[in-house]
Amino acid sequence: MSGQNGDRGNYRSSLENYMRAFDKLPPAARRALADAVVGNWATQPLLTRYRRGDAAYSTGDEIASTIRRWDQRELAERERQRALAIGPYKGNAPDNPVKTSAPARRKR
Repeated sequence: MSGQNGDRGNYRSSLENYMRAFDKLPPAARRALADAVVGNWATQPLLTRYRRGDAAYSTGDEIASTIRRWDQRELAERERQRALAIGPYKGNAPDNPVKTSAPARRKR
């Protein structure tokens, strides 16, 4: 079935909808979102799970803990990508490096 993504909802992403969901979250979750290092976490899925009584999202402190964990994972992934990008650029290097020494002269 197209358009279905498991247990998550299909939400319209507009600033107005994000802010409406943000305002309905518990205060601890709102503080965690406001203080998050990564500033683009979607609020509607958090609110939906909170309203449904999901065990990991039943209080504002649990949601805040989840947001901090997401931040840590995202920062670790960014650091991993940054570490991979450091070093000499190998994109134009030949697969088999060409010998730089002059060829030896043949003996006659």
